[in-house]
Amino acid sequence: DLKLHDAMKRRREESSEAGHLNGRISLMTFNVWRGEDGQPAHWPQRKHVLTELLKHFEPDVLCIQEGHPTLQAAIREALPDHECVSADAAGDSCWASEGNIFWNARFLECLGSGAHDVGISATRRLQFVKLKMKSNGHGTFLVSTAHFPWVGNETEVSRGLNPRTEITRKVVAKLEAEAHASLDTSTSRLPIFFMGDLNESYHPIRILREAGFQDCFAALGLPNLPTHPARPSSAREESLPDRALDWLFAKGPASPILANVLKGCFYGGMPSASDHFPVMAVYELGKSRLMPSPEMLHEAPYPGAW
Repeated sequence: DLKLHDAMKRRREESSEAGHLNGRISLMTFNVWRGEDGQPAHWPQRKHVLTELLKHFEPDVLCIQEGHPTLQAAIREALPDHECVSADAAGDSCWASEGNIFWNARFLECLGSGAHDVGISATRRLQFVKLKMKSNGHGTFLVSTAHFPWVGNETEVSRGLNPRTEITRKVVAKLEAEAHASLDTSTSRLPIFFMGDLNESYHPIRILREAGFQDCFAALGLPNLPTHPARPSSAREESLPDRALDWLFAKGPASPILANVLKGCFYGGMPSASDHFPVMAVYELGKSRLMPSPEMLHEAPYPGAW
């Protein structure tokens, strides 16, 4: 009933406040599914499931891809305490029509935002915000997201060239430059989070790892789980094999505590909130991740994988 719902909400808020005092933050990356016609796919049939998933997990920071004003309105409805970057204020339509970053304004303060053209497409950008924990003066970190080109893009099909390798190198360079520019006398290293739909599970991951980024699953010694397609889905998506396309990376003093692909969530109605499953992780800021034991290193798929 309503009283139970309110009591559970208060308990969750109290738990979140305690976690933030300890420098813990929850992050989610979610491709929210815009169709080829530029409109939200299977909408409004899946609105209930999408909003319920966000209400239940309530990430402190949410990065979305394939955004749309209608989808962003639904997200704001599900997460009323969250703010995001305004496309009008930023002067870039990518914040409305492609990706965006939402943060819980009760706990987090936005110190700035921006978007860089890294060669993804005419409209897609590397988007980022610099956030600070209100309860912890040293809890400043950089969050970024991007949506890489699909493997069936024209350049890759006609010329056999993988554009995601060079895009990833540009992402690394831009993020490290932004982190360096954000440093002050009280911060030796700024935690950097990068997440999104990378549309691949090898070269971008290899390049990011070699640059010191580590995904939330590998950092915990867990297997990477498929994120696409969410089944059941449209016939076109169902015909594709299961793949890990959505990733959540961190570099610097931030250690993951928990990580999962949110699949099998059921809130009644259409079973899947999107054609992608979201990836969610909880990190502790200011703490470096554990490095693997020497016995594990021979299992690494390439140099620098850890």
